[in-house]
Amino acid sequence: MPHPNYPGWEGKHPYRMVPLVERPQRRPPAGHHCLAGLTGELELTWRILRPLHVASGYQDLRTEGGREVVVAPLPAVQRGGRQQRVIPATSLKGAVRSVAEAISPSCVVVAGRDIRGRLPRELEACRDVTRLCPACRVFGALGYQGHVRFEDLPVPDTAVELTGMYQLWSPRSQKYLRGGRVAGRKFYRHGEPAHGGDYREAVKEREELQGKIRFSGLGPGELGLLLAALGLDPEHRFPLKVGGGKPLGFGSVQVGLESATYGKGIGRWAASSEIKKGAALDGWIRECCATAQREGLLLGSLAQEVADILREMDLKES
Repeated sequence: MPHPNYPGWEGKHPYRMVPLVERPQRRPPAGHHCLAGLTGELELTWRILRPLHVASGYQDLRTEGGREVVVAPLPAVQRGGRQQRVIPATSLKGAVRSVAEAISPSCVVVAGRDIRGRLPRELEACRDVTRLCPACRVFGALGYQGHVRFEDLPVPDTAVELTGMYQLWSPRSQKYLRGGRVAGRKFYRHGEPAHGGDYREAVKEREELQGKIRFSGLGPGELGLLLAALGLDPEHRFPLKVGGGKPLGFGSVQVGLESATYGKGIGRWAASSEIKKGAALDGWIRECCATAQREGLLLGSLAQEVADILREMDLKES
C-alpha cells in the first residue's frame, strides 16, 4: 500500500506494470566502424518537476534548526579545484535505458536472482554480442560498448535544497509476479512528494540543468528509440522518473531537446554535420521516431502504456 501521507493515493499503488514482449528482436549490431551510422550530440534541458535526489553513498552530520541531523548529500566531483555537485550520467542513462527496454522488443537486463529464475529464457539478458536486442545495441551489453554516452549534470549550489524522505526498503519479489511468472516492468507514477524524517540533498523543483548525450554509429531508427525513451516522441510525450524516492513522488524530470548536431561517420563528423533547431528539430524527432516504429524498434502499444503511466498523475505547476 502507498504511504498514508501520500496525497490523493489512498488505496492506490504508486506504480503499474508494463507487459513484457514475448521475444526480443535480436540481430547483429552495427559495431563501431568508422563510417557506420550517424554520430553527433544532443543538447538537453532537464527540468526538475519534483525534487531530485541521487544517493552518493556518503552521509554528513549537519546542524539544521538548532540540532544535528544526518544528511545524505548529492554526488560530487572535483572540478576547477572545488567540489561540484552532479547528477551522475549513470543515473540518467539507467533511467532512460529502462524506458527504452520497455518500449522496444528488448531483453530484461536488470533483475534480482529470484526474478531471473522466473523469466522466460528468451527474455534473459543478451550474452551473445553478435546478436543483441535494440536496447543492448544502443546502450551496450556485457562485452559490447554502447553507442551513447551521457554526461553528468552539474548542479549549481543555488539549485540545492534539503528535503526529507521516508525510508524505503526493497520490495518483495512476489510483487513482480502473477501466477508465478514475472508480470512486467515496474514504472512509478508521478505525484506530490511525501516528506519524511530522513534528510537528503535534492535539486529543487523548477530548476533546469543542462547536459549532453553524445552518440556514434546509430541509425535513424535507433536514434528514434533513444528520443522516445527520453519522452520526446510527439505521439508519446511524458516526464521521466530519475533517482531516489520514486515511490514517494520524488524525481520527476521533463527532458527538452534544444538542438541536435550530427553527421555521418565517427572521425571528423563535425566538418559535414547538420544542426537541427526549432521547427526543423521537431520534424527530425518525429521522423526518427516514425522510422523506429517502421523498423520495429519502437513498439507503439508499449510506448503508449509507458506514457499512460508517466502522464497519469497531473504534474501541475506549483
